[in-house]
Amino acid sequence: MAEALRIERRDAEAAWPEVEALATIVYTPEMAAHDEWHDVVWSHAHKWVLGYLGDALVSVAGIHQREIDVNGSECLVAGIGGVKTHPEHEKHGYSTAVLDETNLAIAETIAPQFSLIFVEEHNRPFYEKRGWRVFDGTVMVEQHGKQVAFQESSVMLRDGASAAPQSGTIDLKGRPW
Repeated sequence: MAEALRIERRDAEAAWPEVEALATIVYTPEMAAHDEWHDVVWSHAHKWVLGYLGDALVSVAGIHQREIDVNGSECLVAGIGGVKTHPEHEKHGYSTAVLDETNLAIAETIAPQFSLIFVEEHNRPFYEKRGWRVFDGTVMVEQHGKQVAFQESSVMLRDGASAAPQSGTIDLKGRPW
């Protein structure tokens, strides 16, 4: 019988050493050097949702919260970033369990108008099956002190307190997650 996944919510500072250790396993230096995101400067999560098998961290997702500008209007948005699962534990539903807990934590603590995630193209079907939709517009982010259009990946949105926009311009007023 497979061991059950234990899920914990933690503040960013307390979780970071474990998250960073998992990141070095998932994104080896060789892989990161050729990754489309290797030059992106990311914001830090406010909270982390961590999935454990025994004492081993196998899957994580970061939670972000920010006031942003959507088509000229301010709104509260939640972001999910830093989603990763240990390569030896992929395809067992651990990412889904961690994301489900992440969405629950967001609904309970932030109640955003909608949620936003940046995904690599090959991961789009995974997120589409979980209620996320591709945003057909422009997302502005801060990179190296400048506002730029983020073009390194797909931007996907999920409804929250209101329906997520389908197009237009989103200004994150800061770094991507």
